[in-house]
Amino acid sequence: MEGIQKLLEKSVDVWYISLPVGVFLVLAAKYVEKLAIFLAGFVLGAIVIFPLIERYVYPFLKLDPSKVDPTTSMVIMIVVGIITAAVCYAFYRSFVFILGALLGFALSYYLLSLLSNLLKLDERIPMEYLGWGIIIASIAVALLGGFTALKKETEVVMLFSIIIGAALTSFVALSLLWIGLSIHIPKDDWKFLLPFIMLFLLLVFTGMKIGEKKSSGG
Repeated sequence: MEGIQKLLEKSVDVWYISLPVGVFLVLAAKYVEKLAIFLAGFVLGAIVIFPLIERYVYPFLKLDPSKVDPTTSMVIMIVVGIITAAVCYAFYRSFVFILGALLGFALSYYLLSLLSNLLKLDERIPMEYLGWGIIIASIAVALLGGFTALKKETEVVMLFSIIIGAALTSFVALSLLWIGLSIHIPKDDWKFLLPFIMLFLLLVFTGMKIGEKKSSGG
């Protein structure tokens, strides 16, 4: 959760990019599916890949991120975003498969681990066998999730785009509002989290309803 929060805070610094993209992904993901993938890829590159480059590649090149010219950093961030977007677009179906597989694996691994703890299976099955069993089962579910995502790629892409857009829009909009009102509240405080969650869910619901309307030909 902390890592996701840091990524969202990074998006506030480039609100003039992240806010319009976030709103677009919520409202228009269903209408322009491929463009939504491109924009989602750009966001992924700008606020996920670029910070990783700053953290790991810059030190390797003996560069201090705090001393790099802001304009240069902005240009690099945009270039990384465009490259990531192009890769996501070029490997569209692979991207959908990987997304479905990752979601399937994560959900399966979490639920099976939780079930294992609740049933105290580790007291009856050696940990090494139990661990491998959970991993193998999760991989099977991941493959099923990947192939299912390919069959339902439009719905998967729409949901993925809406979730990214809703998170971006909610976090950035509330952060800017708090700054404008000179309200200083930590982002992990319930006074910020509660409005964020409510706005996030509202935007996800709105995006899904718009997608359903489009699907039904309304």
